[in-house]
Amino acid sequence: MDEVEGLGAPNVEDWVLQFAGKALTYTVNSGLTPKKSYRFKVLAKNEYAITSLYSEITEYIAAALPAKIAFPVQPFSTVTLNSLELNWITPTIDSATMIPINYYKVYWDEGYRNSGDFVLFGLVTSYDQDFYTVTNLETGKLYKFQISAVNDVGEGVLSDEISHYAMTKPDAPQKPYIITSVKSGTLTSSATIGWYAVI
Repeated sequence: MDEVEGLGAPNVEDWVLQFAGKALTYTVNSGLTPKKSYRFKVLAKNEYAITSLYSEITEYIAAALPAKIAFPVQPFSTVTLNSLELNWITPTIDSATMIPINYYKVYWDEGYRNSGDFVLFGLVTSYDQDFYTVTNLETGKLYKFQISAVNDVGEGVLSDEISHYAMTKPDAPQKPYIITSVKSGTLTSSATIGWYAVI
């Protein structure tokens, strides 16, 4: 293992042996610092102490991927005939154990045109921003979205799918009222019901 200071260019190589054995995995469970980057390489040795060349170097940051993005009860705060504003809950970052989110990825399935095949639609480059407005949508089509957060380690798990039509719902009509009520004979009757049009 070679510790790399910060997130910049690799430091002067200072490789430390971490493990020697027959296992194909090894867990470094102490001594790592969040936000620091570490490099690893492996070589093979046979019973005659003859060693192979080193493997290629793999670099990791000692921190976790961002958590899965969650949504408020009403994830679409603004809906028009051809636009949607998608909202999510900004994750809480514990600076002692977590590294900051760099940006959010917005994926969408454009009105089921791709039959559930989500594609990357846009990036939100501010950690504090918790919304994204999608415009120029086709009225009456159902659009599906997923969000993920990205930090220096990589992209977190995709959110659940959420969907909405590119149009507003009509307001509820007012309470219906009786215009006329007529009894005809002993078995039949009629009533005319009215209501006000929704504007």
